[in-house]
Amino acid sequence: MKKSNTKKGFTLLEALIAISVITFVIVIITISFLLSMRIFSEELSSSGIQYEAKKAMERMTQELRGALEIVSAESSSVTFWWKDLNGNTTREVEETVSFYWDGSPGSTLKRTEGTDTINIIYNVNNLLFTYQDSNNIKLITINLTAAKENTISTLESSIKLRNL
Repeated sequence: MKKSNTKKGFTLLEALIAISVITFVIVIITISFLLSMRIFSEELSSSGIQYEAKKAMERMTQELRGALEIVSAESSSVTFWWKDLNGNTTREVEETVSFYWDGSPGSTLKRTEGTDTINIIYNVNNLLFTYQDSNNIKLITINLTAAKENTISTLESSIKLRNL
């Protein structure tokens, strides 16, 4: 039997090709991962502003629907007697609710109940209350536009006031 003088192993060229292929695959996987993370982050941000706008609209709609009296009706604010908490049929400060926006794009929609104020939604670009008959308000339409980064959410709701 003859002994072979060839050694088992890789040549330098084969090793370089293998390293190049592995590096290429790792780069493609990394780019795919980073791209998918960016898309996920954008979608999360987009759904966040849509969720916030929807919750703000639901709150305004629900509370206005049960209003006992409209106290003030402006294009970017509404104030109303929400509940008769003590049952005396007289409107008092702590029973009054206001939703208002200062008109500056990117500012906050606020809700005041009595003397307590909370932020309902940030990044409001537009809020418009329209009233069917300003002397005897029975129907209010709300247009709300909120934006965050490159995502804009616009909602509209018409509210028929039940208690007026």
